[in-house]
Amino acid sequence: MHLPSPVTVCRTVVVLGFLLALALAGRPGWSTVGLGLALVAVWLAPLVVRHARHRAALHARPAEAPAG
Repeated sequence: MHLPSPVTVCRTVVVLGFLLALALAGRPGWSTVGLGLALVAVWLAPLVVRHARHRAALHARPAEAPAG
């Protein structure tokens, strides 16, 4: 099983802490929902980029050998 990196763990703790603080503040509204979604998107972005790079590397064609 693959363990998450320390960066991912720290990012997750910060996001969950912020979302918990928003929930405990008790003032729901569209700005709260927007901030929560933006924070989750920021948390998810590095994982999406890493996945895209990994897929691109798997599908990349090897360089052709020069004719010699």
